Amino acid sequence: MTALNGGNRGDPGEEVSRQDLRPVLDAISEWAQETANRPPQFWDRQRTSILSRVAPAAQHHPPIARPAWITAATVVILAGFILASGSRVKPSSETQTQSDRELLLKVERAMQNGGPDALEPAAFLANEISEYQKPSSPTRKEVSDEE
Repeated sequence: MTALNGGNRGDPGEEVSRQDLRPVLDAISEWAQETANRPPQFWDRQRTSILSRVAPAAQHHPPIARPAWITAATVVILAGFILASGSRVKPSSETQTQSDRELLLKVERAMQNGGPDALEPAAFLANEISEYQKPSSPTRKEVSDEE
């Protein structure tokens, strides 16, 4: 016959045979059968008892739940404001064309003017330098043109 070991495998006094376990297994089987055959009223009382113990725990919110909801609501409201402010009306093409024309007119005036007033001293200096650097003798280009 096959022997089963208990907690300590090396201890021969702890060996249990299948025949020794048979009454224990039969008792467990009988208990499970009795439990399964209980009337529906028993199971209803069990369910009611369990639900009565679980319900108060489900209704109690942990202290972190309220600040989390407040934070989430605040984020949603701020996102709404950001999206609402970002969807402003774009200028019409007529307004854009007018501003483009005004810019072109300003550029044209600046080109006719010779530049801004603040740069007049620099322009005067640049003209004097170019006048001073004009060679009195003909340049290579002028010589090659004469030939």
